[in-house]
Parts: sequence; structure tokens; C-alpha cells
Amino acid sequence: MIEKELSGPALFRMNDNKSAVWLDQTPGCSSEEPDLVLGRVSEDRGLDVWRTELWPGRNNIRPLSSMTWDHFNKTAGTDISIYNKYQARFWAMLDRSDNIKAIAAGHQVDNSYYRTRGIWVASDVRGGGLISCVLWAVCREAADLGCSIVWTLPRKKALNAYIRAGFTQDSEFFDESVLYGPNCYAICRLTDGFVAKINGQNR
Repeated sequence: MIEKELSGPALFRMNDNKSAVWLDQTPGCSSEEPDLVLGRVSEDRGLDVWRTELWPGRNNIRPLSSMTWDHFNKTAGTDISIYNKYQARFWAMLDRSDNIKAIAAGHQVDNSYYRTRGIWVASDVRGGGLISCVLWAVCREAADLGCSIVWTLPRKKALNAYIRAGFTQDSEFFDESVLYGPNCYAICRLTDGFVAKINGQNR
């Protein structure tokens, strides 16, 4: 069940190439029934996907992380006040039976930075652009909160999914202090042009 609908592209169909295509909701533009709906889901549902699909067997999975990343100085750190200041949001693509087919979460780190983490997509819809859809939902929320950079810490094999969504690699890969390395830092700059694009204004 969707907790919060999204401003911007939210209804999609799967085309013959198994790619997600936005249904234009302008009156008179589309009468097709959506195959997928993009929206925010509960923290409990999001954490359940993380535990069963993304990180099975991992203990103490928390919706928030205290990690920080300074893009300009290329330095990582921690800030435990994040746990008290902010709340994680889970954005998902759901099919007609309310099954989660793709998910990503995000939370504010400070007034400028927003972190996204925990992307996952069901095997039967991989390669269809669903990860970009949920990442853009995270980016739209970050922009609404006044943040200018969304950062993440992807595994090497997941980096291309972020790049397709508009992120750029922001560090070398490393194995130290990560569970599923190698990882690197990556960022997405929330410029006016990028935000307009992901809101469906520059199609």
C-alpha cells in the first residue's frame, strides 16, 4: 500500500522490452491502466525487503545511517545526531498486486546533503529502468527539502545503476570498513535542470 503519492511521474506501464514507461497523466493523454505505481511505502515494508532480499542474514539493519560524505573535501565521517534529527523514507515501485518490484530509501544528512541507500529490484523486471524511477523519487524528495547533493555508497556491481540515474562516481573503490566491498562514493547534483527532468518537465 502506498503511504504517500508522488508529485511528478508516478504511474508506469511495462512495454514490450520490459522497460518502465511513464504514463502521461495529463487529461486526455493516456487511458492505459498502469502496470506499476511509484510511491512511498512504510518503513516496516522497506526494512522487510532489505532483510529478506537485499541483506539476508545481516543483523541490526537500521533505516538510518550515521555516515557522512563531504563531496568538496572528499572526506567521510559520522554524525550520530542524524538518528535523532531525521527520518528515512522508502520509495517503491509496486505492481497491480501491491508487490514491491523495486525500492530505494533515503534520509537527510544535513541541510545540504541527502543520502540514498538500499536499492533493490526484483529479478523479473531488472533492466527495465525501475531503479532510476525509485532513485529519482528519492532525489525529488531531497530537492523538496532544499538539499543540493544526494550521495550514496554503492557496491562496484551496482554503480552503473546509479550512473544511469544521473549519479557520478566521487571516489576510488575501497574495501576497508565495508561489508560488501568494493564500494565507492557517488553523488547526484540536484541542479534546476536535473530536477525539472526527473519531474517529467523535460521529456
